Parts: sequence; C-alpha cells; structure tokens
Amino acid sequence: MKRPALALAWLGTVGAVVLSVGFTLGGRYDPVLAILTLTVIAVIWYTYFTYRAVRLPEQLEERRRRDRASRVARTLMAEVERLRDELGTREEVLGAMAKVPTVHPWVERHIADAAEVDADVVRYFLKLDDHLYNLSTHRRELAEARARAQQLEDDLEDDRRALATAVSRSEGEPGPEIVKPELDRAKRHAQHVERSVAGLHSSVHAELDAIEELLRDSL
Repeated sequence: MKRPALALAWLGTVGAVVLSVGFTLGGRYDPVLAILTLTVIAVIWYTYFTYRAVRLPEQLEERRRRDRASRVARTLMAEVERLRDELGTREEVLGAMAKVPTVHPWVERHIADAAEVDADVVRYFLKLDDHLYNLSTHRRELAEARARAQQLEDDLEDDRRALATAVSRSEGEPGPEIVKPELDRAKRHAQHVERSVAGLHSSVHAELDAIEELLRDSL
C-alpha cells in the first residue's frame, strides 16, 4: 500500500461512524454521541494532515534525490557505453591505429554526484581513470618499441644485403652471419609491453563492468 496513513485515516473515520450508528440503531438521536463521533473524526484527520505536513517535505526531498540519482546514473551509463565502444577488443587496442579513450570532461563533474547512487561508483571511476591513463601510456610505449624493433630489423636486412653483394662481387666465401643482439632485446621488450597493454585492457573492462552493475539499480 503506497499511502497507509490515508488508508488508516479513512478506516478510523468509517469505524467511528459505524460504531456511533450502531449505538443509536433503533433508538433516539444522541447529541453527545454525535459530538463525540465528530470529535474523534476531527482528531483522526487533524493527525493525518499534521503527519502529511511533516512528511511531505521529506518525501519531496527523497523524490528529488531519487530523480537526481537516476539522471546521474543515466549520464554515467552512457559514458560507460561510449568508453567500452571506443576501447574495443584486445586485438583492436593492440593494433597499430588504436587510440585509448578518456573520460569526457563534461562527465567528470557528474562523477562526484555519483556518490548519491553508490559511493563505490566514485571509487571505480577513479580507478578507471588511472587505468585508462596507464593504458594510453603503455600503448604509446608499445608503438615506440615496435618501431624500434622494426628499424633494427630493417637495418639488419640492409647489412645482410650489403654483405651478400660484397661477397658476390669478390667471388669469395660467404661472410659470417650478421647478428644484432639489440634486435632480440627490442623484440622481447615489445612483447613485454604488449602483455602489459593486454592486462590493462582487461582491467579497464573489469572497471566498466563493475560501474555498470552499480548504476543499473538506479536507472
């Protein structure tokens, strides 16, 4: 029952009338009983309206708080969906043209308001922001590591072709295999950074899932 106080007031009124009628049924009119019945009804409704006057501001404030929390939840849910779409899959974030999204500046002011939804939403958004920053940093590092490894590999191929040309012209024995230890180190570094990017990508999606779960109850 959404309005138990109103139902109780009507129940008390009907009960008072029924009892007064029952006492006078088949008899003569009793003005004292009539006045007593009206007094009881007046007290019932005075109590009800006093209760409403006290509770109404609280109920209005609670309704405003729920509406505000719902608007914040819808805004942040839209941001979660945008971030998830722009982040893409693990294969996409490891791609050459990947771009790591960030929390939109227009949404940042709503994050503090998210405490009205659930205080954990603020905590998860702060962790999400850190993970996105670290992911962006590692993604740039991965691009640089791949470019360095590719440059060393190209240099190695140029050296090998130059050696092969020199041997061919001199008609001598093939020279020793050219090895660049720094190329192996560069490839291992790129693989290490790639694993870090993949791990951060998973962490970001975990934060988005947690935020979405907390916001869903307020929509």
